[in-house]
Amino acid sequence: MKHGKLEINGVYTSNRCGNFRVLNIKKDSDVEIEFTETGYKRVSKYYNLLKGQAYDPTAKIIHGVGCMGVGQYSSKKDKDAYITWYDMLKRCYSPDFKSYKSYGGKGFITCNDWLDFQNFADWFYKNKIDGNELDKDILGKGSRIYSPETCSFVPPYINSLLTRSPSKNGYALGTYKNLKDNKWGARMRDENGQRKYLGEYRTMHQAFLSYKREKELLIKSVAEREFSSGRITKKVRDALLSWKVMPY
Repeated sequence: MKHGKLEINGVYTSNRCGNFRVLNIKKDSDVEIEFTETGYKRVSKYYNLLKGQAYDPTAKIIHGVGCMGVGQYSSKKDKDAYITWYDMLKRCYSPDFKSYKSYGGKGFITCNDWLDFQNFADWFYKNKIDGNELDKDILGKGSRIYSPETCSFVPPYINSLLTRSPSKNGYALGTYKNLKDNKWGARMRDENGQRKYLGEYRTMHQAFLSYKREKELLIKSVAEREFSSGRITKKVRDALLSWKVMPY
């Protein structure tokens, strides 16, 4: 049975969401369709379908893995949540993105639930703290998965405080060698980014222990202050209080 350019049981291609099959064509120009890849069904306008404008919210069209999902959240109305989600997927699944080699290139992935924007947005609004950014490493130290269990929102400078910058010479973190007197020095940056010297020692191990002690004290101090001010959750505070600085 033909109706213009569309035919019941005919299969057509949408602009972004793959092929769809026409299930029924009504008199008021509404067309019932089913997407062949996902099985998602919807009603669309006849003239939109002629132009390939058939949208499937369950199609994995965001970086090849994510879908908008069926629910109340949208990319326009929930812009902050969407950008956070979009950038997270981009780091993990877009080889052309400059930071991919540090994330997806090293095996970082997003949990299955968060491949659906509706699930991520729901978590986002329940956990977001204004001014904070998404972090995966404090609660999920060593994990390569973005998930509700491993992620939290923290002030940007806390991430900077925990960033590791190993020596190019293979020295322990926070140490350097003074070639003039053959001694080992220790230094660190405080929460404001200012360099602080911690003294000189006979061995690299002694210098690192000095750095480790001061760094962990700083992290604990910041954790207590930020928790008291309501800028981090108890889970994040507890994780920071038990944070251990490793030499490499």
